[in-house]
Amino acid sequence: MFDVALFNADKTEIRYIDIISRRLSIPVTKDVGQFTWILKFKKGVLALVEVKHPQRKPLCIDLLRLQRRFGSHPISRREPLARALGRKTKSVIDATAGWGRDMMLIWMMGYDVYAVERSKVMAALLMDGLRRYRRYDNSGDRLSFTVCDAQSYLLDHAADCVYLDPMFPPKRKETALAKRSIRVMRQLVGDDSDRDLLFECAWEAARKRVVTKRPNHAQPWGAPDHTFGGKLMSYDVYLKH
Repeated sequence: MFDVALFNADKTEIRYIDIISRRLSIPVTKDVGQFTWILKFKKGVLALVEVKHPQRKPLCIDLLRLQRRFGSHPISRREPLARALGRKTKSVIDATAGWGRDMMLIWMMGYDVYAVERSKVMAALLMDGLRRYRRYDNSGDRLSFTVCDAQSYLLDHAADCVYLDPMFPPKRKETALAKRSIRVMRQLVGDDSDRDLLFECAWEAARKRVVTKRPNHAQPWGAPDHTFGGKLMSYDVYLKH
């Protein structure tokens, strides 16, 4: 169990802590010792802190930093991800928003992005990341975020493309320790054992295509129409003919 609570320590953010708690049903505590993880504000940034290992760097979502890392806006559509999403695609549902990296990348390529995340902890971090980003850049009108189960969302929404980046089981023999953010994500959502059902829902919601991201050690869903990528990661494209 990934037991987490909001730690009410920053008096300047009391109101926002209350909003997150009520919206996501995350408890607020002053006794951090009974939890494994806490969400707390540090210098105005909501971060995930490991209670028993406070020396480890807190995890947060900094969309401005991601934007600077990606470079110019809009980003060239020559990248494998853009080629997978397609030239004629205008709208994309990112059904597995996670840490928000691909969400931000797709948005910076010029697509309308509707991001969805079911993990309450990740949703809290993303909500705060978007809140801080929009203080400095209000051009994110083509980017929306919803907290809910992706399967339910896909039953009532549609887009030209549905993008999936589920958690696949790790390699049996890891050659290197996975990034800490990925390890924490796996604790949060597991290995997405319902990803086959998620794909079926994505197929129904997509007008033109479904794009899935997977490590190259994992098997694709069926037979994709196209595959773009490199040695470590691939984007599989399933076209709706």
